[in-house]
Amino acid sequence: MNHSIYCSEVAYFMQRLYRQKLTTSLGGNVSLRVDNYVYITPSQVDKDRLSADDIIVIDTQGVVLKANHKSSMETAMHLSVYRIRRDAKAVIHAHSFWASLLALSDLQPVNDISDEAYYAIKRLAFCDYQTMGTRDLANEVASKIEHADALILKNHGVLTIGNTLVEALERLEVLENMAHYSFLANQTICLQSISAEAKKRIDEEYL
Repeated sequence: MNHSIYCSEVAYFMQRLYRQKLTTSLGGNVSLRVDNYVYITPSQVDKDRLSADDIIVIDTQGVVLKANHKSSMETAMHLSVYRIRRDAKAVIHAHSFWASLLALSDLQPVNDISDEAYYAIKRLAFCDYQTMGTRDLANEVASKIEHADALILKNHGVLTIGNTLVEALERLEVLENMAHYSFLANQTICLQSISAEAKKRIDEEYL
């Protein structure tokens, strides 16, 4: 297996995600499944300077086969998608501005306002809030992804899947546009903060 080809693809799409302002310098993650291998972006590496050498190679059980960095904190979430959706070959998790507004507020998406939106993201679901990087989040995503191709992760961000990285990115781009349209059509939304319990858990686990 020539891992370098797939590592290059994942690095390219992660850079593309960042340069399109669909995620932040250290936020978001991308993975690609080929046979029993999963290629995934590393944790805490500048997305704009990512190279093929930075990409982690693991098997579908999470065993690390190649790594120059720590794997993405959401590796368990990506693997949970691949376990449930055998048809999925690519996963993109991002914190894009407009799509994330759906996760951060009471704004409701309208995903049938165009042919493109209905075709690309008609299978859209919301995930209940779970702390980033946890098994709880991976389990919540697994429970919703069986019947969805795009997920809104409450108070977190978004996740899309596809048969290719291009398809997963297309879904994210359409979701981003649709969220923007929904906002423009309804400017009475209210932002919703995470709970005190969630803040306490983040403080304990990440500070």
